[in-house]
Amino acid sequence: MPNTSGEILTSGRIAKRLILALVLFSTLITAITTAVQLFVDYRRGVSNIESGFSLVESGYLDSLTNSMWSFDDAQVKILMSGMAKLPDMEFISIRVDGQTKLFVGKQISKNVLTAEFPLQVTYLGENWTIGVLTVVASLSSIHDRLWQDFLFILVTNGIKTFLVVGFVFVVFHRMVTRRLSRLLTAIKSLDLDTPASLILPAEGREGGKKPDEVDEIRIALRDMHDDLVQSHQSVREREQQLGVVTDSLPGSFIQVGLDQRYRFVNKATEVWLNRPAAELVGRTVAEILGAATYERF
Repeated sequence: MPNTSGEILTSGRIAKRLILALVLFSTLITAITTAVQLFVDYRRGVSNIESGFSLVESGYLDSLTNSMWSFDDAQVKILMSGMAKLPDMEFISIRVDGQTKLFVGKQISKNVLTAEFPLQVTYLGENWTIGVLTVVASLSSIHDRLWQDFLFILVTNGIKTFLVVGFVFVVFHRMVTRRLSRLLTAIKSLDLDTPASLILPAEGREGGKKPDEVDEIRIALRDMHDDLVQSHQSVREREQQLGVVTDSLPGSFIQVGLDQRYRFVNKATEVWLNRPAAELVGRTVAEILGAATYERF
């Protein structure tokens, strides 16, 4: 008899499909959650830069305008240096008549966010624009953080997926695959001469737990096999009774199937054909009587 349990464990058809489904589903969920998380982190980073722009407008712009109006370049540089310390600020400049007059930092990033604020004063009832403040913030640091977060999420989710899949495989093997392999081995050992209760004993559920699906399959198979054994025994008993009755008949009694093979003969037929029943049952009429004789019938 083949080692069915070993074949199931080595081929692992159900386990492989289960693992593949878990990996694909986990990968899909990981991709979706990672994309959402990275998008949220990106928007948070951009929002922080925009908050820095708002802080420049509300906290620095008036002081910077007044310093520019009074030609206090030292104070202007101090204010610009303070703005440069805001998160992700890369380059700050002041243009007067289209020409850059003062600047702090250097723009080296390709991906940037830029905001411009006019420096306006009111003199003699008129609004005068004495310069334009340009603030450039880099997105490179945000991209770097997102890339690091992506790698971290990828590694952590990969480890988590591996652990979850391994755990599910072990649990599934213990609860289903192993029991099914034993059940399949027992089914292949069934015959109509042995009660199923000897080959398919009930797996006791500890603590009186309700039988699960595998237990119900085992119980159904055991009951079905017991019914088949009883039916087989009943048929054999009837055949024996029929044999006793037909053997007592003085005439020949023959049972031939649709395939023209002998299925049963009585004692009188054995004497008539001068052959024991063992040589007759299973052979065709033409083989016993001869082709020529059979065609005359």
